Amino acid sequence: MRVLICFVAFVFICALLYCACFVFPSGDDYGYAYRVRRDGYLESYIDTYLSWSGRYMASLFSFLNPLLLDIPNFFPIYSVLLIIVFIASIYFFLHKLLYSSTQKAKLLATVLLICTLMAGMPSFFEYFFWFSAYISYTISCIAILLFVGLKIGYERNCATMTIVGKCSFLLFSSLLIIVIVGCNELTMIVIDCILIGDVVVKWKNKSSVGYVWGLLFVACLSSIVMIAAPGNYARLDISQAQIDCLHIILLSTLYTIQVFFKNLPLLAVMALVYIFFVVPLVGVRKHQYQISPLALSIFVIVVVWLMHVFLFLSVATCPLERTENVVFVFLVFSWSIILYLVVPNSMVSYMRTRQSPLASFFVIILFLFFMFRYDSAINATFADILSGNVTQFAKERQNQIEMLKKSQSPQTVLPSLTVAPKTLTYTLYDEKLGLNVVILPGDEYYGSEAVFLVDTIRVQDSRVIWSKIKTDWKKRINR
Repeated sequence: MRVLICFVAFVFICALLYCACFVFPSGDDYGYAYRVRRDGYLESYIDTYLSWSGRYMASLFSFLNPLLLDIPNFFPIYSVLLIIVFIASIYFFLHKLLYSSTQKAKLLATVLLICTLMAGMPSFFEYFFWFSAYISYTISCIAILLFVGLKIGYERNCATMTIVGKCSFLLFSSLLIIVIVGCNELTMIVIDCILIGDVVVKWKNKSSVGYVWGLLFVACLSSIVMIAAPGNYARLDISQAQIDCLHIILLSTLYTIQVFFKNLPLLAVMALVYIFFVVPLVGVRKHQYQISPLALSIFVIVVVWLMHVFLFLSVATCPLERTENVVFVFLVFSWSIILYLVVPNSMVSYMRTRQSPLASFFVIILFLFFMFRYDSAINATFADILSGNVTQFAKERQNQIEMLKKSQSPQTVLPSLTVAPKTLTYTLYDEKLGLNVVILPGDEYYGSEAVFLVDTIRVQDSRVIWSKIKTDWKKRINR
């Protein structure tokens, strides 16, 4: 059974790595590259902070745009590396959390989290495959995992650490906090709440707060730099957003409830797989964490609500898939900590000796159903791969770009995309926009404006694609 879970995760990862080979620049990738080339690195950085966004680290990471370096083939390499680093950060986090467990337990827990994330992630494209999104959201999520893992290890070993070790922890943790805060508002809220919550727990348990005050000072200072950016408010003026506090509170509450109800079944399945297959491999917990599962659950709910509040305050829009990704990742990792705290040591020995084979089989069937259900992100990815949409999309994108590069006229009529794989494209919210226009640059980048006689292509539901795959297979068999 455990081998099956590992195999599913392996297939998931291979599917993502395969799709990463067909990544192209999209939308803002072109716009940011053009602006930096036009204005220069320093001037464009300052201009972004003053007129558009306070995300000082995301703006810095944007200078690694392969278009700026004239190596567009690096987009797939970036995505492959990002997937690998994200998986490694998951293992690092669980290695620190389950430090007294067996190596098999840590690996299986990592596999379980990978499967859960792959099944419930709102958008792979905006988490792994779109440069302008993952420099803001994915990198900060990785930094949070590294920070929490480091902090768990420090709390456990601080009594025996040398001065050099302690200073190294404080320095690296501070750098991670600066990255986390400077990438986006959601992870800023997460790290600020984690540190404030840690101060409260230590104060309640009469433990030494010490170094946490220093880390909280770094987080607060970074948050001030982020929030005080004139660009944040200039962007709201440009969008003519109306901020109504009562409206924001109600919407944030509604979306918070929606997030929990939407993901509750998947988290329940994750808990069952953890109890039946990971717990028997987990050793007896030697370190008792100073927070109760109930308090942590309330903390998670409050943080998710605050994330939505700041989302509405900062961009004045409903949650997009890239922001939903961050909320979902936070929810899954918080749930993993809660599960670790909830399961008592007595259950470890019980699950080792009295586990029912029939119940285990039922849990595996349930697990597979939720992993491959029709609306899961990984289901859409397999549909995109098996239908040939991924390779067809890559050929059409490459053709469009080559035509724009060769064009000598102010406008170039391009053929519209015929497929739009969910794994590699946006899900459009504005029906007035066409996908072709959104993903390709304006005339400023290639010197010719892309014109489409027909631009009605949209991301198709995975059920439609699976129906097409079945039809194609039947035709081949009948031949």
